[in-house]
Amino acid sequence: MLPDPHPCTSIIGEVTHDAAKQTGLLQGTPVVICAGDVAAAQVGSGASSQGKAHMSIGTAAWIGLSSDVFKNNPQNPFWILNHIDPDKWIIAGEMETGGGSLMWFKETFCQLESENAKIVGKSPYSLIGELASKIEPGANRLLFTPWLSGERAPVLDHYARGAWVGISLSHNKGHFARAVMEGVAFQLRWICEALEQQNLIFDSVNSVGGGSTSPIWTQIISDVINKDLHIVKNPLEAGAIGTALTVAVGLGVYHDMDYVDQLIEIDHIVTPNTNNTKRYRDLYQEYRQIYESLKPIYHRLHKLD
Repeated sequence: MLPDPHPCTSIIGEVTHDAAKQTGLLQGTPVVICAGDVAAAQVGSGASSQGKAHMSIGTAAWIGLSSDVFKNNPQNPFWILNHIDPDKWIIAGEMETGGGSLMWFKETFCQLESENAKIVGKSPYSLIGELASKIEPGANRLLFTPWLSGERAPVLDHYARGAWVGISLSHNKGHFARAVMEGVAFQLRWICEALEQQNLIFDSVNSVGGGSTSPIWTQIISDVINKDLHIVKNPLEAGAIGTALTVAVGLGVYHDMDYVDQLIEIDHIVTPNTNNTKRYRDLYQEYRQIYESLKPIYHRLHKLD
């Protein structure tokens, strides 16, 4: 029922007469297979070479590592995807609601910010980021778990759900906004640690996706995971850029996928703030404990009518 598999850079055919009429493309234009979204983003983020990692902060969020060795954790398996380079794999951990957590927060609690954003000509996420930036790291001990639609990595649990833990009368909307950003960062750290437990070590991450445009959120993530974030230029277009470069390799414009890493421009680098990293270390351990404490409740709640 499925076609024969071929390497992603293979020319599989050409634009037909009918397709040319429908698309406006020139008949006879070569067609390269390419790949899905994660593999295209791996290339478009400049992380095709062995050992390089990329992070995408979209509705979901993930960290993917290029590896020439197949490795996985049989108890809590990662995604293992074909790399566009046929000699490599992508080992990736995905969280279900990364940027989706902040989108939910915006739509549920930030109608005022959304209206003000229209007036001042900014994104509502920019105004939410300003709220969060006024709050000290740790959000005054308010923790958020971003498992709003279950979770995939590094534990697979369809019944896990989101929570705020530690709410007090001292907390305002800014604390809640920052806690959401920090909760996503804690989950990304958990994914990083799970990868490193498989001896998949990386010192920096190339960052793409909408969340990569937020100065406050990228700083929080860098502080929490204690790694440099290389923010890719045009981070929203990483998938399209990766696709175009795959076609270019398929047509022989470039020699191989490793070469195209040097074509990806890094806009700027976010480095961890040592003081913040130390502060987040203890909070992260409490975040991890929340899952173990609430897991039985999540599963019992699922069974309730």
